Amino acid sequence: MRPTMKFDERMVRHACSSLESRYPSKDCLFYRFGLAIEILRVLVDNEWVNQVIFPNDHPIKSKATEKAMTFLRSKGIGYQFQERVYRLATRLYQLKDVPNISQVIENIKNGDLEGAYAEIEAGRHLHSRNIPFIYVLPRGTKGLDFDIEITSPVRINCEVKHKIEGTALSKETLERTLSDAKSQVPENEPSLLFIKIPEEWIRSPEISGTIERTLGTFFPRSINVIGIMFRWEERGGGQGVFLWKYRFEENPHFADTPEISEIIDKLVGGPVHQDILDDLARGNIRACQ
Repeated sequence: MRPTMKFDERMVRHACSSLESRYPSKDCLFYRFGLAIEILRVLVDNEWVNQVIFPNDHPIKSKATEKAMTFLRSKGIGYQFQERVYRLATRLYQLKDVPNISQVIENIKNGDLEGAYAEIEAGRHLHSRNIPFIYVLPRGTKGLDFDIEITSPVRINCEVKHKIEGTALSKETLERTLSDAKSQVPENEPSLLFIKIPEEWIRSPEISGTIERTLGTFFPRSINVIGIMFRWEERGGGQGVFLWKYRFEENPHFADTPEISEIIDKLVGGPVHQDILDDLARGNIRACQ
């Protein structure tokens, strides 16, 4: 596994200067998106970016990049495509120094962008609330093969699951997802589950009842699980407005400690920092100042 390349301040300045030189008189949105693409070229892979983000210019595709194109909506080049590309770059830039992030990036290159995106979103949730964590390298052992470890003020094992877009909502589907997630963490240690759900589930009138019924049977038999963080992407009031939302369900059968309560308070609180790429663009591109 190759180490993650660094995108430092010098590279940021060079990328911004190059964008302004090659494409003069563009607006800030153009430059911000261009900066996002340059970050992905460095942190993920140049050829991956060419195939996935510029499919019309690079017709040769692999199975891995075809799946990534489907998730990013690359062939449509609409608002959702722009949002997902930009957020992927933003999150990776924010998390570039987290231990073992290179494993998540390898998963992207190997074709599991949707799963990696869920892990990146979970990591960003922790990072933006100053909760220290690392990504856990695969161990190939059930019960020890979780994705993230919160390292302070107490160790908590975190498993991340996602439902592929287009999966139908049902109590059985959600139960299987939670059971699979639980099976990946040690039974006798505090655990936290991150579940990324499709946007269409949120639009279903059955969503609240399905979650309530599922957790009603899952939580009593999962006393090592602190709670479940549901996350999803949702379109806002405008055509190009996307919101990233979450809902934390705490397990009433888990015996909290002061350290666990501290982490829960941070989990449900607001982020301590926002759009880092916007800050970088404002600091280095005239059109964004």
